[in-house]
Amino acid sequence: MKKSICIEKLFLDLPFYERFDKTRKAGFDYIEFGSWGCHDVDIIQKKLKENNLQLGCFSGDMDYNLIDPAHSKEYVEYFRSSAEVAVRLGCKNLVVHSNSFGTTGETNTAGNENSDSVKIAAAAVNLHECAKICEEYDLYIQMEPVSPYAKPGYWMNTTSLAADLIRAVGSKRIRLLYDVFHMQQMEGDLTHTLRKHADILGYVHVGDVPDRHEPGTGEVNWDYLKHLIIDELQFDGIWAFELSPATTEEACLQALHAF
Repeated sequence: MKKSICIEKLFLDLPFYERFDKTRKAGFDYIEFGSWGCHDVDIIQKKLKENNLQLGCFSGDMDYNLIDPAHSKEYVEYFRSSAEVAVRLGCKNLVVHSNSFGTTGETNTAGNENSDSVKIAAAAVNLHECAKICEEYDLYIQMEPVSPYAKPGYWMNTTSLAADLIRAVGSKRIRLLYDVFHMQQMEGDLTHTLRKHADILGYVHVGDVPDRHEPGTGEVNWDYLKHLIIDELQFDGIWAFELSPATTEEACLQALHAF
């Protein structure tokens, strides 16, 4: 199993760049974070090399929204910049959202006032253009539905909505990022949902429900889910731990290694 640490949820007692060192010392090979725009890409590149870490993913959007037709040009331009950064950092996956997030995590709601038809049309157009960029750079879009319980104002909040868009655009470069924490909150029915969309599953985010701690601290049957995704659905992609410790960091890391 390819296990990744989200350093914007773990090791928060350390400065951002020192979390790369901590991830390697903790025994993990993959790492991820949110937006690149507020960090020094040269330092990130150096830290990845020093620690022999692979960057699993980061956000391809920041200031503009996939669903907002008023800023389609700016959205695609920023995505191209993200793609160029991804190539520099040896990262194959760019996460996109219906609504981007600010530097403090707040949801950008620009475009939410439009009808669903307008939002879907804008998203499809923008995804088509971004998929062409991914073809150029040999990258993949990981599209993430998110729970508005965690991110108020977030529009794309079900698996089916994200999956319908992915299939409508029809590019092999666009995959589904399935965040168990978000989707258990929004719809449950994990087994049937994952079976239905196994053909487009590209990335998994792990966090138990309801408190987004390590597996085994909440309501999700992780042993069953791992069997389903790995053995039945033959998923061989990245499992990213986007969570915070329930008690101590040491206990959390032990649980992640045992996962």
